[in-house]
Amino acid sequence: MTEHTVSRVCTNCGAERTGPFCSQCGQNDKHYDRSLWRVLGDLLRETFDFQSRASRTFVKLFRHPGAVSQEFRHDRRASYVSPIRMYLFTSLLFFLVVAIIGEVRSDPVLGGIFLNDGFDAESSEQTTTTTDFTEALERLESVTNESTRQLAEEILTRSSESNTRPMLESLLLSVGEPQDVPEIARVALRTAVKVLHDPEELGDELQNNLPLIMVILLPWLVFASYLFNFTKRIRVVHHLVFCMHVFTAVFVVWTFKLILSEWIVTHDLTEFVFSTVMFLYIYVHIYLAYKNFYSDSHIIALLKYIPLLLFTHLVGLVAFASILLFTVVNL
Repeated sequence: MTEHTVSRVCTNCGAERTGPFCSQCGQNDKHYDRSLWRVLGDLLRETFDFQSRASRTFVKLFRHPGAVSQEFRHDRRASYVSPIRMYLFTSLLFFLVVAIIGEVRSDPVLGGIFLNDGFDAESSEQTTTTTDFTEALERLESVTNESTRQLAEEILTRSSESNTRPMLESLLLSVGEPQDVPEIARVALRTAVKVLHDPEELGDELQNNLPLIMVILLPWLVFASYLFNFTKRIRVVHHLVFCMHVFTAVFVVWTFKLILSEWIVTHDLTEFVFSTVMFLYIYVHIYLAYKNFYSDSHIIALLKYIPLLLFTHLVGLVAFASILLFTVVNL
């Protein structure tokens, strides 16, 4: 085969080709038995074609909320990037940024207690030393184990400026006699001491487990959208596409917010205003996407959107609490 001849038989499956693409397997009529420059030219064109589709998809996603989902619903998808690819890319980018920044801003526990912002050790009136807690440490060992006591002793040797030491001291003072401590409280004590001994480990593990929230939220939002619009006879797959586009927009906006908040927006008031604007933008964007995709009036859309939003936040809180509990228990 030369560079000037094109086979009318697909070299991949052997079927007769009637156009540039095989009707059986989808392979195009391009091949690698050509000069290097022509092959590289094809690769560049394919790359820029993907970038063109990506830019077209993201521009329409934000300029016309819900329109891309409508295009997929009406099977006009060739000009856009697939929703699953967009969803995976933007979610991975978001969690990568979270990992780079090194904190989970949406978690007040990590942002306050574990990042030394939520407890003022200087104001604590408890300045007792390790020897004052000998009896409490013995009770702790009797209801847990020796390794838990060793971890507690290491915490008590830390500087008084450490926020974990006063918290452990309060915990030790609350430990009762062995016969009065139920098994679930013993497990909680072991876990609490382990967390106080190395709070950064909890933060790292929680950060790694955060993507699991989407395993709960995405199916829930698909189910709720289907339930709220049952009379419209829209297939579940179209609800799924719509929800993926919604989460894609949220991931993009929130990634943008995290980056600016960390490296550009430094003043507290400016950060508050910026965060508020980002939150409002996300809620308005989702509402417009919801209204446009399901072709509802503003009144009908609001009557559906508000309870759906409230239920989704509730499910998100339950999902986060479950993952936090899972993370703590598996430390």
